[in-house]
Amino acid sequence: MKIDSEQLSSSVYRIKNETAVKGDASPESQSGTVTQGSDRVELSGNNARIGRLKTMMKQFPDSRQGKVTQLRQQIADGSYQVSSAVIAGKMLDNWRGLHAN
Repeated sequence: MKIDSEQLSSSVYRIKNETAVKGDASPESQSGTVTQGSDRVELSGNNARIGRLKTMMKQFPDSRQGKVTQLRQQIADGSYQVSSAVIAGKMLDNWRGLHAN
């Protein structure tokens, strides 16, 4: 079974909270390794770095939010116009890119 970093992070967070509630403040659990029963989870340096990067990315504003707001307003007031020729051209470009080989 494949476990992605978000699943691992949430599981480790849950396990750390459970051990904190039980009063387990062993040095091993503070170093990034969580042991519970016979199960053991070790976080690599990459997972910790990915977590920090995700946190940093969430602090940046969405640079496209203004465009999204503008499009929502145009759709709501009925002024949003779609060019069927442009859409067809982009669909063909995408299809050609998928079948280039």
